[in-house]
Amino acid sequence: MTAIRFNVLSRLLTGACALLFALSLILTVLSAIRGPLLPGATIELISLIVALASGAGLLAWQIAGDLRRKLDVASLAVTTLSLAAAGAFYLSGTDPEQIINPLFSAVCLASGRAVANAARQRFPDTAGQDEMSALRQAYGALTLALVSLIGWWVFSGPFDGLTAGTAALALAWPYAPEFTKALMLQTGIRKAHDIGVELNGADALAAIATSTAVAFDNPTLLADDQCVVTDVHAFDKGSERLLAVAATTERYARHPIGAAIRSISEDWSLPRNAPDEWEEVSGLGAVALINRRSVAVGNTALMAQLKVDCFMANSLCKPLQAAGKTCVIVSVGERAVGILGLQGTPHPQAHDLIKRLKQMGIESLLVTGTHLQTAEAIATNLEIGNVTGDIRQRDRFAVAQSRFSQAEGLYVGIGASDRRGVFALSSETRSEAVLLATLPEGQLEALADLLTMASRTDEQTRLVRGFNLALRALAGLLGAAALVPATAAPVVFVVGLLGSALIADKLANRLKF
Repeated sequence: MTAIRFNVLSRLLTGACALLFALSLILTVLSAIRGPLLPGATIELISLIVALASGAGLLAWQIAGDLRRKLDVASLAVTTLSLAAAGAFYLSGTDPEQIINPLFSAVCLASGRAVANAARQRFPDTAGQDEMSALRQAYGALTLALVSLIGWWVFSGPFDGLTAGTAALALAWPYAPEFTKALMLQTGIRKAHDIGVELNGADALAAIATSTAVAFDNPTLLADDQCVVTDVHAFDKGSERLLAVAATTERYARHPIGAAIRSISEDWSLPRNAPDEWEEVSGLGAVALINRRSVAVGNTALMAQLKVDCFMANSLCKPLQAAGKTCVIVSVGERAVGILGLQGTPHPQAHDLIKRLKQMGIESLLVTGTHLQTAEAIATNLEIGNVTGDIRQRDRFAVAQSRFSQAEGLYVGIGASDRRGVFALSSETRSEAVLLATLPEGQLEALADLLTMASRTDEQTRLVRGFNLALRALAGLLGAAALVPATAAPVVFVVGLLGSALIADKLANRLKF
């Protein structure tokens, strides 16, 4: 309830501040066109002081809620300096009409930043995205204002210096860098939605845009999570007996290998018995007790743990693994009694996806729990440059992150919704995978579209930011030359906002896949 009240209060204060700012702008413009509405510019001064008090108060309240807002702190500090200059001129006997410019400049800085912070309520993740570049722009605006103030003061007088300096400051100050980020964020979200991708947060596109490598968990490159038994080799008691024992051992297994073994046993109409005891060993296989005999179905790592003799089984597995198949060993007691070969169906878009990534200069890695030889065969078929095999499911993200420790990358794995998720890999070690986006079901090539779109959106964000910087610099120079008054600051802001929206819209229409 407190958070809701705080949000409502913030909006009410922001609305009141914007209304007072608009009123002061109208009165100031009218006085500039028609002259003071009352002797001594009484109405204009009162409206400016009230607007300044509300804007500075709201900005100070916002800063108190988050002391890290450096641009807000700088805005409030420069507002105080402008107010002090106006007060000093007033106390020295200057005509009240002549201190309207520094007062209006102070109103712009305080109210402009306070109102602009309302954008953070709708786009909270944009806060601080351009903090350093905005601060550099603010320092540049302050420098330009000081230079013009001193220059005009020396050659023309203090009033002209104050007018030009405050105009340069009001026109060149960066009021709302968040708007640029918000506009491009909207563009990115819209384009991501068009290709069926669900983004997870405002900073997802930025993380994706900087990626130079992608690691794939093997199941994400398959048409589905199913595989089929293609080869059955029994060493002594026949294929049906081998499959029956394997199906009983894998009766309750959740892994696709267990489902494939159960499926072929049903096709062969084999008896469906239940084990006396059963345990699934994650990433290795399953062990069971059948008729008081220990039975295991799994990979060589499981057999090594159980001290099973697998010399013959390993020899027979090699040609299967070279063909890209998964080889599973079946043992009874401490002896291997046969092997099973299984194969998954590659996703129809997997090969084209890897090809597109290679054309984009993005490195690819296959991380899988299958034998290294099998993994290498799969990687060769898909033209994946790097491969790591024999990795348990719970360790694959960490392995991928260690492989890309010197670069920013992505990890594609099955997410909580059983859809392909795109997770962040970073040179900074993370304990948990950070989900950036979820790919549309069945559309693997959407990953390449997402990477392309993120890269272009990042470039376009810089272009829009450059447009705003150039506009502010030009307006500030015109203000410093006394060609444009400080009252034009809201107009420059609106032009910048409309220009950014137009550029963002035009660039969004050019993002075709």
